[in-house]
Amino acid sequence: MRVVHYLGSLEFGGIERLVYDLVSQQIKRDSIKIAIGVGKFIGEFKTQFESLGTTLINFDLSSGFDLNPLKILKVCRYFKQYDVIHLHGFNLAVVLAAIFSRKKIIYTEHGNFGFGREKKIFDALSFLLRKLFFKHIKVNICCNSKFTKDYVETNFYSGNRLKVVYNGSNLNNQINENLKVKLYNKYKNKFIIGTTSRLAGVKKIDRLISVFSEYLKINPKAVLV
Repeated sequence: MRVVHYLGSLEFGGIERLVYDLVSQQIKRDSIKIAIGVGKFIGEFKTQFESLGTTLINFDLSSGFDLNPLKILKVCRYFKQYDVIHLHGFNLAVVLAAIFSRKKIIYTEHGNFGFGREKKIFDALSFLLRKLFFKHIKVNICCNSKFTKDYVETNFYSGNRLKVVYNGSNLNNQINENLKVKLYNKYKNKFIIGTTSRLAGVKKIDRLISVFSEYLKINPKAVLV
């Protein structure tokens, strides 16, 4: 089976990390050939993706609405070499190329709905086009949580092509045992609430800290990590 993933860029983020972990496991299977198509071939995660040793394709798209017909045709030709197209974001040119290729399409909805920032006209247009894509094209939609699935059902598409596939992470050979013991000894009598996130405004870490400060009044043995 030949599978090509699409990413907007190779910047470091949750979606990129998930795709990196997914591909690192897929390439271990001799029965699967993997490639990664990238809208903009930039980002601090580029070196790590290159180290996977899989095919990286630069789509050279200037934006999410780059409708250069030659670029769409180029992407379509790439897609035709594969059996499954796995999209990890909405880019109109890439979506059109995927449709024209007549290949099987999977769209993983990572919950990127523009929360925490002012909506712009391009957001509204992108949402409308995504809604039409989900509704009228036989794309299999994987949601990373029940919340994401509920949001998609309410705002984009409600049907039997929706399913929840929770994010996974490859922890093999990545656990620092010394740190693990140190943290266990430090917090062994505590009730731990933990989060892993970029310190970006959209992640609302300030809300977590605020709510945790109230929770401490109920459970003084709690600790936020």
